[in-house]
Order: sequence, then C-alpha cells, then structure tokens
Amino acid sequence: MFDRGHSILAISMLGAITAANCTPVLRRPPGKRVGPVAVSAKTDSTFSRCAQATNPIDTVTPASEPFGVVEPHNPNHLVISWMQRARFGVTVLRSAASFDGGDSWPYLTTLPLTSCATRAPFSFHTAGDPWLAWGENGPIYASGLSFTEDSASGIAVTTSGDGGRSWHAPIIAMVVPAKQGQYDNSSLAVDPRNAAVAFVLSTRTESLPDSTQVGLAVLSKTTDGGRTWSTPRAISPKYAGVSADLPQMASDPVSGHLFVVYTSGAHRAIWLLVSTDAGESWSAPTQVATFTPLKGPPRFPRSNVVVRVAEDVARLAIDRRSGRLFVAFADGRFSGGEHLQIGITASSDGGRTWSPVVAGLSDTTVAAWQPASAVLADGSLAFSYFTAAAVADGSSGTYPTSVRVARVRLANDGTVLERHESPA
Repeated sequence: MFDRGHSILAISMLGAITAANCTPVLRRPPGKRVGPVAVSAKTDSTFSRCAQATNPIDTVTPASEPFGVVEPHNPNHLVISWMQRARFGVTVLRSAASFDGGDSWPYLTTLPLTSCATRAPFSFHTAGDPWLAWGENGPIYASGLSFTEDSASGIAVTTSGDGGRSWHAPIIAMVVPAKQGQYDNSSLAVDPRNAAVAFVLSTRTESLPDSTQVGLAVLSKTTDGGRTWSTPRAISPKYAGVSADLPQMASDPVSGHLFVVYTSGAHRAIWLLVSTDAGESWSAPTQVATFTPLKGPPRFPRSNVVVRVAEDVARLAIDRRSGRLFVAFADGRFSGGEHLQIGITASSDGGRTWSPVVAGLSDTTVAAWQPASAVLADGSLAFSYFTAAAVADGSSGTYPTSVRVARVRLANDGTVLERHESPA
C-alpha cells in the first residue's frame, strides 16, 4: 500500500473488498450504485483509555490497510476492518458491518485487540495488519499484529457471532518477547467443511547464534470456534537470511488438503507448503514462481516520490469445485523491473506443477500492485488491485490511487483465454 494518499477509508462497490476463504470477489448487487462509500471518520478518534505508545506504527494514516470479507452466500452482508490512529501514537483496529451491499454501515466498532479497546485485561496496547475470515455458518474471525509497551509482539484473535455487530474478548494466539524475536503480519483461514476449525498464520523473525536473521512461517489452530488456540509452531524450514513473508492458507473442501504460500525476497520467489493431515505435518517447500523486483526504490508512477508498496505480498485462491490453485502477485518482469504489474500462475495438480506466469492485465505499461483475488463460479480468477488514478501533484502532497477489478480465465496450460477489466 502507499503511505501517502487519502485519509478517509472508502470501499468501492466495484470490488475493493474480496472475500476471505475463497468466496467470490464482491460484485455489485443488482440496482446498487457504483462508487466509493465513506466508512471511517476523517478525524482521529479519541480513545480515552489509550496510553502513550512507546513504539508507534509511524506509517499509519487515519485509515490504513482495509481488509474485508463477504458472508458466504449473501453478497449484501459485508464486514471490513482497518488500522486507525487513536491517540498518543496508538493504533487500533476498527471494524464495520453492512447488511445492504455496502450502501450503509450502521455497525461501527473497534476490534478488542488493544488494551484501550477492551475492558478485559489485555497487555497489547497497539495493533496493525488486520485480517478477517468467514466460514460456512460460523463465526467471523479477526486477527491483528499487536505490541506490548515493552515491544513484545504477538497475534491476537477475536470472533463475532452476530455478523460483525460485536466482538468477543480477544485471545492471544502467538506472542514472543522482543529479545527473542518479532512477529510480522497475520492471516486467517477457516476450514470450509467445519467453521469451528480455523488457522492463524504469521512470520516470526528470530536471530541465529551468528546474528543472522531468519523468518519462519508460524501457524496456530483452533478447533472450538476461536475460544482456544494451539501452541504456535513453525511450518517452514529455518534457512539463514531467508524470511517466509506473509504466509497465507487455502483449503480444498474436497480433499481436505491445506495449502500455504509465502514469498521469499532472498530467493525472489514464491513458495508452497502442503498438508494432507489437517495441518499436523507439512511438506518441504516447493517453488511456485519467481518474481522480478523493482530496479530501485518504489516510486509513485510517473514521479520521483518514493513510497512504500507491499511488493512481497502474494495472494492465494482456490477453486472449491476443481481444487485448482491460483497465485496472484506483484511482478516487475513485464517491464524489466521498471514498474510492477500483476502476475498470475495456476496449478491443477495440487501444487505439484505451475503454469507459466502471465500478466493479469492486458496493458502491462500501467503500474499495478497489491492484488487480492478469489475464484468465481465459472472457474475464472477475479482480482482487485491498486493503480495510480492520476499524476502525482508533489506541490500539494497528493498521490491519488484507485482500486480496480479484473477477471482472467486461464486454460489448463495457463494460456489466457479471456480478460475483463474495469474501466479507467
């Protein structure tokens, strides 16, 4: 994401929200308007119980990193979450629920993942990296990366049983003291066959005896709807200087197999782990695809302004009928590293082999980044992405971006059969 831009969170009914757990990308219900709908306030919230942050997250605008899910089989029921500044440098995670396809958001609340947002005893005082997941006829799961005042980090999880109107007391699924490592990012997945079973994943960075850093994909599991979580354990190998960034899971409802993808900047590659026993054991990592990074620092398109882009985020989606896997990611290969585009690859054999990477968009001269994807009923892959809405105005500090949606249908060998893209 870009750190500079609009300070008000808006959800585009063209499909800025995608559904977790591989439900379809949000599509506008018949008769609904198209365009952004303001959800968050333009001004900072005043959370009276927030104490001074000792390690504030300095890249947060008043509303950052929105994430959304759609209720399975009900496209009018939406729940979103985002990071928001509270006070004294503290960041909280807000949430909102809509029951009319996004036209109105009457249920606005704060996820109880920080001490100033819950009345329950809780040591975490600031939070970020929200993620949501929603299973069939089950609770909504929400997670976030949280920090204590002494810089310990962890992943906290809460659930909602009333469609996002309210949230239960949080559970700390993972925590590590600052001197022993640090967690970064969180993701969630729900078992499509049993919504009481869910997984939360993160990357835990540790220092080896020679001071080399290593980042491990770490997993915790619940089998009781989020009331308790298993002891977190690493599922990726420990390679010096290698980090398993933002691990994400998809589950095949037919075979029950679990798939986790993560990126590795050291290898410039995306990797896959597979479990055939409900997460008890995992395969060695196999390569999904390589990617081409930017030649230099990420800059806003057609400007010299250096910005921050989540270049290392790959998104996994699965066709629940066929089990076909798709991975969408930011890739510079189509421009020789000059700018990012959306690369897509697919596997029809459970991740053993992958099709050649193809461009998700027909015009590869346009910068595009941060895809979020899901498989539609016809087997095509729909994805949203960010792009520059206009040329940056450096004098005013305005760097306009927009969220667009595209759909691509691939043959079994990965050849592009058709593309459909939202207009500029």
